[in-house]
Amino acid sequence: MAYIRKRGSIYYFQYVDGNGNKREEKGCRDKKATESMAREAEVHAAKVRLGQANPIASHQKTGIEEHLAEYLGFLRSGDCSPKHLSQTETRLRAVISGVGAERLCELDAVKVAAWLESQRQPTVDPETEEKIPGMSAQTSNHYLTRLRSFVRWAVDHRRLAFDPLTTLKPLNVKLDPRHARSVLSRDEFETLIRSTMASGVFRKLTGEDRAMLYVTAAYTGLRASELASLTVGSIVIDERQATIHVKAAHTKNREKAAQPIHPHLAKLLRAYLEGIESTELIWAGPWWKRAAFILEADLTRAGLSYVEKTGNYRDFHALRHRFGTELARAGVSPKVAQTLMRHSSINLTMDLYANHMEADDQTQALEKLPQIPAALPMPPDHINDRFAALLPHDSPGQSPTVTDNDSEGKPNGSNVSCPKSLPETVLSGNGREVSECDGKEAPAGFEPAVEVLQTSALPLGDGAGGIMVAGSSGMSKAVFGPSVDSIPAYRRAHDHHTTRLGVEPDARNDGVDNGPAR
Repeated sequence: MAYIRKRGSIYYFQYVDGNGNKREEKGCRDKKATESMAREAEVHAAKVRLGQANPIASHQKTGIEEHLAEYLGFLRSGDCSPKHLSQTETRLRAVISGVGAERLCELDAVKVAAWLESQRQPTVDPETEEKIPGMSAQTSNHYLTRLRSFVRWAVDHRRLAFDPLTTLKPLNVKLDPRHARSVLSRDEFETLIRSTMASGVFRKLTGEDRAMLYVTAAYTGLRASELASLTVGSIVIDERQATIHVKAAHTKNREKAAQPIHPHLAKLLRAYLEGIESTELIWAGPWWKRAAFILEADLTRAGLSYVEKTGNYRDFHALRHRFGTELARAGVSPKVAQTLMRHSSINLTMDLYANHMEADDQTQALEKLPQIPAALPMPPDHINDRFAALLPHDSPGQSPTVTDNDSEGKPNGSNVSCPKSLPETVLSGNGREVSECDGKEAPAGFEPAVEVLQTSALPLGDGAGGIMVAGSSGMSKAVFGPSVDSIPAYRRAHDHHTTRLGVEPDARNDGVDNGPAR
């Protein structure tokens, strides 16, 4: 029998629910109406005990805070780490408070998306008037992931009929990079180790301790928290192979890891750990929580930058990236690299390869491709013969004649002669002034041709965007962007040159096609 009492002008009723728990619900101002509500609650509780009631309906009136407490207890009963549990609770409470949801059914995709969007917007500090960046795309995805996990748990446990957040998709984090990383080159890494070895104690770690820490991280790919959990007994060195064993409680994927290590690193570790008990931590202390700060101090001491001009960071986790990059440069297959990096997906490994491979590495990789079949004749290593008329030649003391004939002697155009050396002509940065540099004097009449050629090769700045190309009947102009006719020196050069080729200066803009641009 339900118990009814009045608080102010509102009646409340107490009853025992289907799980045997005593509950109190709010009624209304009318006592008889409240008694009717209490009888319905008791009938529903009896159906729940008999297995005849819809469990989803029984949770519709339950507050979201109660569901959240039960969800956190569910995570706590599993293998969830304390850090993950704390982050999950903090982020879920922030989203629930932000959208103003009091019950599970009030979690709406539109409200959640609007709240996340508001958190990504930058704000201004009222005291310093400094612009504070908003939440990054990756952090926004973390909040969404935790909330969707909570909602899926509610659906699986029949607290919700469906998932209201299925339309929400994660953002593309590549469009909003906040902490991009770059790796140290081999010379820079050696400089770091030499400088660290010669330094003193910092954060309760000697210079040798930190140097061995950096080398181990760069040659095994272990994370800072994993390195902090290693004991002397974690390193097994036998005749066949040396291995570092990491317990499942300290790995990211909660699985035991047996990481093979380089033979030279095994020798260094054996000498470094000589005389230490097997149960003792190798790098003890809470240093791993400030690993990036420690590395930044050592980089600064070595004269190296922690943040590059591009904005990329060289933090402690970048040593793990360096491990993957060196595997790529060594020609290790992506599948083997995925195993050594302990990535859950090959896409993570491939992204790492692509982000840190330099242009020289890519060029060297292309040079390893087989030769092109000899059945396909290779063209000669020179530019188009039509341009050769404007280039210096090697024959001393003479001006050879270049004829526009093909290999069978058929004429393709007029004959043009060119001297061996010509003065260089340089345009200023804005492309409006021409000055001549020191050089051998060219035969009279060839200076304009060189000005035209160099104009086509140099960046002309904002004032010009045209280049000169060779046509079937002399020189024709192909303009990309603003016209170069606005440059006086260029116009004089073009007029002089077109006159020598038998083309009137005014004919260059008459719409007549002087030949295809190549």
